[in-house]
Amino acid sequence: MTFFQRLSAITQSFFSLPRWVIVWVLLVLIPVNTASFALLGAPSGQWAAIAWIFVMVVNTGTLFYYGGVTKSMSIPHLVAWVPLEIFLLMRLAGGEMEPAGAEFGYAVLLAVINGISLVFDGYDSYRWLRGEREVVARGSGNDQ
Repeated sequence: MTFFQRLSAITQSFFSLPRWVIVWVLLVLIPVNTASFALLGAPSGQWAAIAWIFVMVVNTGTLFYYGGVTKSMSIPHLVAWVPLEIFLLMRLAGGEMEPAGAEFGYAVLLAVINGISLVFDGYDSYRWLRGEREVVARGSGNDQ
């Protein structure tokens, strides 16, 4: 399979996901996590950017390896975002590390959005570990 054929298969796989998942990923998850680069001067932005880079690098490799979306893509979210959530919640809890201004708003938003995502990621990781290893593909019954 050529690079462009694989890229086409990945695109087709992604757009075979349920519509709400596509909207969640493209309009919420990616923009909120990418916003971390606008706050690199703040600890929350720095840690979020590191986690985001890790997730993007690992999941891009996973997409190309499998040629589409699999439940295994939830595992890097758990690896990166559980520690990030702990950091953000500790930071938001106050003390000397309490964020202010834009960092505070971003830390709250990121903790909520990634927290919601982690619920789905935990379930998808469990299902992948239990043997659900198929690649999402058009016509797979996932179209909604």
